[in-house]
Amino acid sequence: MSTMPQMKDVKRFLAGLNRNELAEIREYVDALLKELRANNRGEPSKRPHVAMPERRQGDRYELDFPGKCWNAMCESDADRDEVPMSIIDISHTGCRLLSNELFPPGALLVLEFCAPSGENKRIIVEVARAQETGEFEGWRYEMGCRTVAEGQADQAEEDIARQKSVRKQLAHHPGIRVLLLAKGPGSVRVEKWLKAEKYNIEAVSTPDELLSGAESRPPHLLVAPFADVQKGKNKWFRRFLQDASDAATIVVAPNAKEGKRARLLHGADEVVLASKIETEIPLAVERALLARFLCKEQKMKKFSVKVLVAGPEEKQLRRLETLLLQEDYLIVKSLTQEDMFRQLVFQKIDILIADPSMLERDGEDQIPFIHESEPQLVVVAETAVPRTAQSLLDVGVDLVLSPTASRNELLERLEQAYRVHLRRTFVK
Repeated sequence: MSTMPQMKDVKRFLAGLNRNELAEIREYVDALLKELRANNRGEPSKRPHVAMPERRQGDRYELDFPGKCWNAMCESDADRDEVPMSIIDISHTGCRLLSNELFPPGALLVLEFCAPSGENKRIIVEVARAQETGEFEGWRYEMGCRTVAEGQADQAEEDIARQKSVRKQLAHHPGIRVLLLAKGPGSVRVEKWLKAEKYNIEAVSTPDELLSGAESRPPHLLVAPFADVQKGKNKWFRRFLQDASDAATIVVAPNAKEGKRARLLHGADEVVLASKIETEIPLAVERALLARFLCKEQKMKKFSVKVLVAGPEEKQLRRLETLLLQEDYLIVKSLTQEDMFRQLVFQKIDILIADPSMLERDGEDQIPFIHESEPQLVVVAETAVPRTAQSLLDVGVDLVLSPTASRNELLERLEQAYRVHLRRTFVK
């Protein structure tokens, strides 16, 4: 299986594509479809659109165009590894192809094939989904692809410009308002570093003062000690997350175990250890703010985030599906562990919400394997048992969610997972 390049590299590649060449590809495909219709060279596909969500527009024609494909991001012709393929279905916006090599969702491919005119033609596509196929003799995999068009290249360019703009905003420290709960170990050193970096700081001594300050002048960042986040069943911290939803949060923790609890159970964006403030606070501030700013910029783009919900209880999966669809997430469901791992291989999943039973196989935790094979995937586990939650955190689960969580709590957790997804996708 081919490996997936970093998202930032894909964005740069797409943004650098020649728009005239993409327009020529689009015009060629349009002309090809007209020719197929005129000469009865292909038949409209009877496969329902829902089976190929990467292509929702226009007629799709079944055909057989043998050819070859390769990674579009190869730096030179000498580096490319050409793989035989066959296009078996084509439309204005995408195609379906067969290959004996599995290309992961998100991969960018050049497809070269012999057109009806006898000419060799090339188009650039993005793999949207992949699956094993037993339907076509001599081929192992079937992939649904989107044709890369000018709009996709323009969007990549806009995304890069947006990231640069956000980084420029973050570089102006006096314009970044920081609320600091100045209590506990390390708070003096945190305040000293923030002042040295010329951030706009307001230091308060109680959670009530902090909430009042957040209401009168919404902050960009909150820094608080773990002991206070933990107090009072987390009520003030949860209220802050609700009232100042665009603010980033950093918790100063006494040790790594409490740090995990702060991030994964309470919803902090970043954690720094009290013993390592000087080395950890600079990167934590950058990462937390950048993820929050990007999340704010891209809130209306959740329709591009795909969530896999996995567990043995159909009723719970339906509940999650209903809530997430209302928030414009794309949803995939799996009732078995086997199907869950198949979906992780054959689809580009951004967030996994799973019952703990789905994250263990033959007594061995599968989370390290999942993170190794899908480094940008955010893993959320559902459990109401504190001991199980802690053991899941210890082996690498990113977030823990209670199956009985309210709608607001679930959406808060998903918002947090979305920020983690953005950070892993865009933040170095």
